[in-house]
Amino acid sequence: MGYVVKIITDLNEHYDYLDKLLSSNPDEVLISSYGIYAGILHDGRDANLFGPKYKTRSIDTLTKMADFPVKMLVGVTDFNPCKNNCDDCEIKYINGLLRIKNHSDKFPSINFKIMRHNHMKCFIIRKGNKFLGVTGGRNFSDSAWCDISFVLQHDDCVKIVEIFNSVYDSAVFITDETISAILNEQGISCG
Repeated sequence: MGYVVKIITDLNEHYDYLDKLLSSNPDEVLISSYGIYAGILHDGRDANLFGPKYKTRSIDTLTKMADFPVKMLVGVTDFNPCKNNCDDCEIKYINGLLRIKNHSDKFPSINFKIMRHNHMKCFIIRKGNKFLGVTGGRNFSDSAWCDISFVLQHDDCVKIVEIFNSVYDSAVFITDETISAILNEQGISCG
């Protein structure tokens, strides 16, 4: 049985640890997040180009992963309209899905899948038969909210990888068609 090796509470320390994992040239990277934000907007623009104030650490990490096999599972919520049932709620929900799709488009070498009702968060690498990584509450974004990442040893990572693989296998690749299906299943007009 493994145990938590370290607790990380700082966003920059979290990304420094992910960079350290990636510097080992892993054979595979597995990521699960509830949503994603690395500066790519719903209209496809890259906010990282707006100046240093808008530069994200998460975009740097995605860029570093271009040479590795990566599976990324992105969880999304169901549509929850406000009590007024206004169009703004639908637009915000659609824009959120488009933002995820645009991240997928910007990084085609990453195997992005999407699933409603997935709230798992992890970043795990495999090097040979050894797994290392983090889990906890931190999503794949630059949110500086109070959050915790737990650095795990191999045995605990193996358990998470089993869950990840099961969920990833049941998820769908992020395409225009799957985004449309998510919207249609919830009665949201796509156009």
